[in-house]
Amino acid sequence: MEVSKHILPEKLVAGILNITDFHILNDREKIDINGINYTFFDINARGTKQFGFECMIDEKN
Repeated sequence: MEVSKHILPEKLVAGILNITDFHILNDREKIDINGINYTFFDINARGTKQFGFECMIDEKN
């Protein structure tokens, strides 16, 4: 969020932070988001840790 302080108005950043739920992920972690179950997985990227996800929407992967 450091960069956003320089490019977005402070009021907008505060609004985003107020409605956003940040979560530190772990490999193979399952989280329900708005009634949809997501499984997050480490994509084993070099450098910064990055995650992909899998979910079922309307019984389809």
